[in-house]
Amino acid sequence: MVVFDATMLSLLFRPGSPGPLDPATGARVEHADLRVAALVEQLEKARTVIIIPTPVLSEVLIKAGNRPGSPRRYPAIIGFPARWL
Repeated sequence: MVVFDATMLSLLFRPGSPGPLDPATGARVEHADLRVAALVEQLEKARTVIIIPTPVLSEVLIKAGNRPGSPRRYPAIIGFPARWL
């Protein structure tokens, strides 16, 4: 079982968004979205449960705002019905 934070969830929902800053170098983590996608793939193969705490999901949805289609496509990405939103 793993727990995703808002950064991980944002990178999963919005591929191509800038990665977090590396505390050691101060530079952006390269290919962060690809790394998250690869991690999710590995977790799915291992049948590992991914937990998304409600505050994390709320933060990501609020940041998405009212952009057309954004919040409505998110449930499909993480595998639960859109009617839950």
